[in-house]
Amino acid sequence: MTMADETTATARDGGIRLYSTADGALRTAVFHLMTMPFTLRLRHADEDTLRVAAEACRGSLAGVDRTFSPFRPDSLTSRANRGDWGGLLRDPDFAEVYARASMAADLTRGHFRAMRHGRYDPVGLVKGWAIERAFDRFLRPLLDGGRAEAAVLGGGGDMQAGVRPGSDFTWGVGIEDPGRADMLAGTVRLGCGAVATSGLSKRGGHIDRMPAWDGSRSGRDPSDDVIQATVVGTHLTDADMWATTAVAAGLERFRTLTAREDDPSFAALLVMRDGHTARIHPRTPFGKDHEHRHDA
Repeated sequence: MTMADETTATARDGGIRLYSTADGALRTAVFHLMTMPFTLRLRHADEDTLRVAAEACRGSLAGVDRTFSPFRPDSLTSRANRGDWGGLLRDPDFAEVYARASMAADLTRGHFRAMRHGRYDPVGLVKGWAIERAFDRFLRPLLDGGRAEAAVLGGGGDMQAGVRPGSDFTWGVGIEDPGRADMLAGTVRLGCGAVATSGLSKRGGHIDRMPAWDGSRSGRDPSDDVIQATVVGTHLTDADMWATTAVAAGLERFRTLTAREDDPSFAALLVMRDGHTARIHPRTPFGKDHEHRHDA
């Protein structure tokens, strides 16, 4: 997933890279956590505002990584997988994500699963939850207070965006074509809301895919087999969950599961194994398929 307008001039601030357009209208910070880059963009904000916001977002996301990473032996996730679930009583964030993951499993009829092969790993939800929480804590106040016109925070295919009250600015988001790195499967304009993408080509190891409709595991019909899902919604936590669910469930099951979705911003663009795309509840219009990709 790429943003439409990238910046040029660069600077460094510790582990955070700072960028700006020549006129200073768009400022960007990039930092690495959880083996991936995270990007924060502010429109019509000064450099100090960007730096402070980036440091706060980075600190918040680093704390989430320490708590939830299955690769850290001292994380609460790793302790839970060794039989110590005390984090549910000691840590409010751990308890909240566990509760959200349990509700997601019920809502998706088990297609979203944080418990896989006897091990707990809420990776399909926690990154989106962490980004949305950092946005609400550190970026939304900048918009409400008039210190920035627009803000977006994203990483690993997930982003939460917003604009200050009264602004008609929108972010341009390009959705990668999983079959061709130089093409886009579609585009979307986003003011306030979230976009999440899950797929098999990148970081898809956490997705347990269901068997075909006839119960066989010999393979799905290519026209029902979702290899990438992009979901637009109000909240990134929910969009992240639904994107993972679409790839796990397949097209027809996903249509059924989301038939009563009441988020007025909800829409999904699914890329099938046979190459065609499907749009679900397209209240948010996606741009034309197979546009040439211009990397940010």
